[in-house]
Amino acid sequence: MRDLAAWYDARAEARAAVARDADEGLGLAAATAALRATPAEQAAAPLTKAPLVVHLAARPSQAVGRATPLKVGQAIEEILPGTATAEVDGDGHLPDLSEAGRPLVIVVHDAVRHAWMRRLLEEALRARPDAVVVETGMPGPPAGRLYLTTHGNSTASARAAARWLTGGA
Repeated sequence: MRDLAAWYDARAEARAAVARDADEGLGLAAATAALRATPAEQAAAPLTKAPLVVHLAARPSQAVGRATPLKVGQAIEEILPGTATAEVDGDGHLPDLSEAGRPLVIVVHDAVRHAWMRRLLEEALRARPDAVVVETGMPGPPAGRLYLTTHGNSTASARAAARWLTGGA
């Protein structure tokens, strides 16, 4: 195990160089191609003003690297300043979802794997059936007025979802 850690540490410069040379356009193109919306006939971008984005987030395991990808709420904020975000884990409760006039986006990751996440999602949709649901992991049954699946939890996936939801380029 120590040999592996030493090998990994010795390649820090190479990893940093690869990260600097990443082709963001290619990643964004692939992430955009992976998006799937239900209903598919959604014609107009559902977000025209800054939403409340609630991330229902399971705690990451130790297998997840230290670098945290951009979240969907942060990516929407890049396009629609004033976007508010909240993060709720398995021990938490939903924030106030009733802010008049503010669209609601609920972001889940692998909701099919987490009973607490499905419970909170159902609770949120009872309060706000107009909510948009973004699944960044394994898709489950469509939920919300629009269900957008990214098939990935990367910065490129978050930006692709944000652009799709806002009609941004």
